[in-house]
Amino acid sequence: MFLLFMSNVSFVATGMKCSKKVNEEITNKIKKTMKFIQ
Repeated sequence: MFLLFMSNVSFVATGMKCSKKVNEEITNKIKKTMKFIQ
């Protein structure tokens, strides 16, 4: 599960180069993932 989270982090780093809208969607998914882990 943690490895999946780390891959999401690197994916967000790539997403930052894309549009802000896509980046915000990815950030929201990570926030949900963080709540799920905790």
